[in-house]
Amino acid sequence: MASVPWSVVSSAVRVLASTAAGGGLEPLSFGRFLIGCLILLIVGGTVGWASVQVRRVIVAWRGAPARLVECVIAFALITAVSLVLGGLRAFSGWPLFVGMVVVSTIVGRVARRRNPLVVPDPGLMPWSRFSERITAVVAVAIVGAQWLSHTAWALGHGMTEGDTLWYHGVFAARFVQTGRLDIFPHLGAAAQGYFPANSQMFHALAFLPFDRDLLSPILNLVFAGLALLAAYCIGRRRGLGAICVVAGAVILGLPAIVGTHPGQATNDLACAAFLLVAIALLVEGELEPVPIGLAAIAGALALGTKLTVAFPLAVLTIALVGVALHRRRGRLIVAWIVPLVGLGGFWFVRNWLLADNPLPWYDLQLGPLHLPVRSSLTDNASILDSVSDPNVWSRVWRPGLRLAFGAAWPVLVAAPAVAGLLMFGRTRRIGERIAGAVAVGAGIGYVMMPFTMQLGGAAFAATARYASPALLAGMVLLPAVVRLDLGG
Repeated sequence: MASVPWSVVSSAVRVLASTAAGGGLEPLSFGRFLIGCLILLIVGGTVGWASVQVRRVIVAWRGAPARLVECVIAFALITAVSLVLGGLRAFSGWPLFVGMVVVSTIVGRVARRRNPLVVPDPGLMPWSRFSERITAVVAVAIVGAQWLSHTAWALGHGMTEGDTLWYHGVFAARFVQTGRLDIFPHLGAAAQGYFPANSQMFHALAFLPFDRDLLSPILNLVFAGLALLAAYCIGRRRGLGAICVVAGAVILGLPAIVGTHPGQATNDLACAAFLLVAIALLVEGELEPVPIGLAAIAGALALGTKLTVAFPLAVLTIALVGVALHRRRGRLIVAWIVPLVGLGGFWFVRNWLLADNPLPWYDLQLGPLHLPVRSSLTDNASILDSVSDPNVWSRVWRPGLRLAFGAAWPVLVAAPAVAGLLMFGRTRRIGERIAGAVAVGAGIGYVMMPFTMQLGGAAFAATARYASPALLAGMVLLPAVVRLDLGG
């Protein structure tokens, strides 16, 4: 009987080894496979343990919100250690392994000795209806089958999506090869070398345990799960957790997402998931400093992943600062700004130090300080630039939206505006009002975003995935607008 599981493991290793060998790598030996698994267990165990200890100190939440907080803390620990070592040009296997284990152990032990802060659990929430929970299970199962099949194909054949091969995966490989989180303007398009690269850094970390991109195809599954968890937390206070999960699953199942993210290194969903986490923490914690700080960490992770969230984060910042000033609660401003700048500013500081400009695509004049252009954004037309074209609707937008989002694209496109604008007049909860403003801001940001009409709109359907933050936020908030209370 003992020989059965051994044969299964051996077969799996042989498949992985043959796949790696087919790509020109040395075959993955059984011993190296075990070492990689051991590394994952040690790092994952220590980071997870530290996240739980910190969460117990800062919030007394239970269930899904507690798990969401622990995920944010875990990503913050991994990101902080990686950025520090990458900035010190020590982004390699053993320094990262030791750094994450040591830092997580210290953080966890310190947290265990601290007295818990008073952020009480909101108590029991209304349950979703049984039919709604069944619907959520079915929706997640259908979308999960799509995602798992694409991921399984990528594990067997490699990642093939265009941007993954063009620069996402290449940057990740160069981070590992050079040992530093450098700028690579000679790879991909010149401007992409200066973009925030949290996602590429995560894939670089995934390369290290097995010395190959074995884990990369799995990463977007993690971000998909994180998005669904955040969606549930947004709706749970009103008994809409299951319906919000269905709304999130709808976005994850769109052709523009399913065709480009499962099993690939694209980063639109990761960026959108972190923004949705920030919204969920804001809704769950209202205006308490600790949840605001956690939301700022999630916002920083989103900003460090892709600039598509810059505008909604600016809206969120303005809204929080305005509310804090109105209520004379300056601590909220500190709780938001410090984590957002501290964790989200790394890539911009890198650009400033290495290219003399944090935003090297623009010529900036700040009083006597001149920050010169170091890279140009070529073919960077936006949707807003094409509004005056009388033929763009029938020639580009309508067929492109149908191709990217399916036959129900009008509902999806309208969701951020409908959810956001109606939220202001139908809820008294300040967290939900700010969340609505963020959804509207994400939609406006997409319309103004460069590269959405590149090649004269020929790539519009392919770049429609840039709307992921707006679509995900809008669709998940929509149930709260349609049914703001259980009796509605």
